[in-house]
Amino acid sequence: MFTEQVLPRVRPTAPNNAFQVRLRTYGMGESSIGQALEGIEAAHPGVVLGYRVHYPEVDVKVHARAASQALARDLAVRAAEDVKARLGDALYGQGDESFPEIVGRAVRGRGWRLALAESCTGGLIAHLLTSYPASDYLVGGAVTYANSAKSRLLGVSERVIQSNVEDYWMLRLVDVRAALLARGYPPLDAELELDVGDELLPENSGRYLLALARGAARISAPGEGTPSAASRPQVRLSVGALAALYTGFATPWQLATAGRLQATEDALALLAHIFAGPAPGLPDFF
Repeated sequence: MFTEQVLPRVRPTAPNNAFQVRLRTYGMGESSIGQALEGIEAAHPGVVLGYRVHYPEVDVKVHARAASQALARDLAVRAAEDVKARLGDALYGQGDESFPEIVGRAVRGRGWRLALAESCTGGLIAHLLTSYPASDYLVGGAVTYANSAKSRLLGVSERVIQSNVEDYWMLRLVDVRAALLARGYPPLDAELELDVGDELLPENSGRYLLALARGAARISAPGEGTPSAASRPQVRLSVGALAALYTGFATPWQLATAGRLQATEDALALLAHIFAGPAPGLPDFF
């Protein structure tokens, strides 16, 4: 009724001087997005940012008003470009396209086939993906809750399934440079560039060239060192992933599979050698 009866009567009386760009994000909370976009409105007078949370996504609405809709469109588009640059990989789409729709298109476009194994989700991932046509790339899925089903149907080892208090480990690196210098390393001669991200402590964020000479560590600027930047192994990871590597809690391949670390196979192998050591353990969990 509103679309057919009310809107046609109201539209002619409304000023046609606004325009809105809707950006779709995934992986960042509303507060983190707000901090990342601080100053956008001041840099673009006439623009107001709005947020709509619908788990697990957050929409950013770039709303602009000007003397005409054409001017408002230009203003909104310019501000939206700044928003996109700040949000980076958290931005996945624009307009009405949904996250499952874009994921499906990306899988299909690469010629991949997808099979799912879910636990504690009730099959939510499969439900989201099959909200759109998916039979050409989605093979199927298994929703497993019992440990016996995880072992029998998915081939997951009992050691991976079963955990106890010794399996928990929590560590926070508050000074990445000092921590890298203080750690002990195997007697290797190697160079590795670490691109670390830390949202909570921005002073930790940046690139670190870790150089080992018979296991003795030195931190240099990325432009220094023996190999050229193109040939030197490079790793991009969060400070949390670095903490897991630092203590031996997780292997580089485990972190890469979980999407917490990006590196080539050669860089992953070098990481494993540099951060080799026994897995940590605590007598208590709290």
